Amino acid sequence: AVKPLESPPSPLTSYRVYERLAGFRIHHQSVGMKGARSLQQLSLTVKRSLHHHHPPPQQHSVGIIGAPFSKGQSKDGVDCAPNKLRAAGLLDRLQQQGCAVKDYGNLTFENVALDEPVNGSKSVRTVGSANQRLSEAVKAVKRDGHTAVILGGDHSLAIGSIHGHTAAVGPVSVVWVDAHADINTPLTSNTGNVHGQPMSYLLYELQSKLPPLPNFSWMKPCVSSRDLVYIGLRDVDPAEHYIMKLLAVKAFSMTQVDRLGMAKVMEETCDYLWDRAKKPIHLSYDIDAIDPSITPATGTPVVGGLTYREGVYITEYLCQTGTSNAATVTPHSSPCRILPNRTGPSSGLLSAVDLVEVNPLRGRTEDDVHSTVSTAVDLLLGCFGRRREGNHLPDYSLPEPTDVGEDSGAPCLHVAHLQQEGGRRSAESLRAITETRASWKTEQRTHVEQPGGDPVPGSQLLERVRLIFLQHRQGTLTRSNLYW
Repeated sequence: AVKPLESPPSPLTSYRVYERLAGFRIHHQSVGMKGARSLQQLSLTVKRSLHHHHPPPQQHSVGIIGAPFSKGQSKDGVDCAPNKLRAAGLLDRLQQQGCAVKDYGNLTFENVALDEPVNGSKSVRTVGSANQRLSEAVKAVKRDGHTAVILGGDHSLAIGSIHGHTAAVGPVSVVWVDAHADINTPLTSNTGNVHGQPMSYLLYELQSKLPPLPNFSWMKPCVSSRDLVYIGLRDVDPAEHYIMKLLAVKAFSMTQVDRLGMAKVMEETCDYLWDRAKKPIHLSYDIDAIDPSITPATGTPVVGGLTYREGVYITEYLCQTGTSNAATVTPHSSPCRILPNRTGPSSGLLSAVDLVEVNPLRGRTEDDVHSTVSTAVDLLLGCFGRRREGNHLPDYSLPEPTDVGEDSGAPCLHVAHLQQEGGRRSAESLRAITETRASWKTEQRTHVEQPGGDPVPGSQLLERVRLIFLQHRQGTLTRSNLYW
């Protein structure tokens, strides 16, 4: 480390500081006074950084699983959604807002031959096999330390995603955003489509109501009805309504959403779920929860749904749950009344997300498909820190006015550039800076020598400073790599 200077350094002093940091000997006579001030700024920035540790900004760590599965219902096209969401820029946009993203690719599912209905339910063997595979995939993503994002696919996939989630982290709270309750048992379903039944497979309280099903021997109930909240219901079958009343399931139909407003709905949702204990949250989001005027490309649209604003508010709110760096609990308030921290994202208690039932083949026009897919992407971005009021990363700083060299008119690389490059500059920005530095022709103004005496162009000197600063911000800087 470099001893802090007690008085403002002269240009020559700043060179010496820089030499100690980078292991170079600088030929001062080849640098004008403006260039000297530039190097002085660089050396002071690196020196202060070495004395005052700045941890890297907190990131969401997101693991994406594509689940192109459609056998839980009868309409083709829902299996195209994972690739459609990726093509819409989902991964790039998550990364741009500060997320660390790992794409685990698409799962492959086998079609079981002679998959005849069982107790009226269709494709049970195929659905059971697919969900077992998904459960293992979600379990692996969680054990890798990521928030799991499952891109469906139809909503029967929630069986495997929630099962794998609980297998990895223990009990969870489930927020089910949907036009439908999806809580029919195989014996109460009118259609036989398993995408209308997943919650009955998952609830402890309904285990005795399920008949034995082939390829489901691996599946054990893993969610209590007291840890389930519905939002957006408006198409509930009589048997589902009976089950929900029997089990006292907390549900906000569109009637309650209209009466209370989404802000109150989300406060009450979290108050209810956290009344006994705070658990990781599994958000299972069916795109048909949103009104079909906004998301028409889905298999079972129902009019009168959530607005775009209401739908996104749910994800923004759940992103800020808990008492992590993303939210501060107000004194004497319920655990869910939180104040957003506008300096950086954190996923709070949100631990896994299903985004299901986007069906590109159900849109009548390209605009229908685009509106549905882009809304789905926005919902996922809201889960991981995107806020409509705007946000910035914790290490952001305003750039200083650029200095101009006397002899070349070239702007100096100032302190703010280094601060921003250390934590937030994209690859594109770094390339632009590098190209700009090259255009200054610093090779003609400054050169340095390595300890062995060989000359090194001044542009590499500036690059070395940037790398030293970046290594420090990442926690990888040691004395040994201060030298070329």
